[in-house]
Amino acid sequence: MSGIYDYKSGPDQPPVTIPVGALGDISSALFAIIGVLAALRHRDHTGVGQYVDIAMLDAMIAMTDVVTNFWSMGVRPERGRGSR
Repeated sequence: MSGIYDYKSGPDQPPVTIPVGALGDISSALFAIIGVLAALRHRDHTGVGQYVDIAMLDAMIAMTDVVTNFWSMGVRPERGRGSR
């Protein structure tokens, strides 16, 4: 849904795997760590806890912003080749 796998697919072909590994898992974990650290800092200053909620789709879109940036500018890569 973030667009990163569709970015390299060809016409009438399924999306291909691209070398970003487990980007959804890793980026979500990184944003979760930032949220937990911010919540702990807040707790230290106020004594009040926080609820940390991380959405994997939001993390993927944040990490693959090249796709949304290109589309917002009207740039459409050649199918199956990505951006040059």
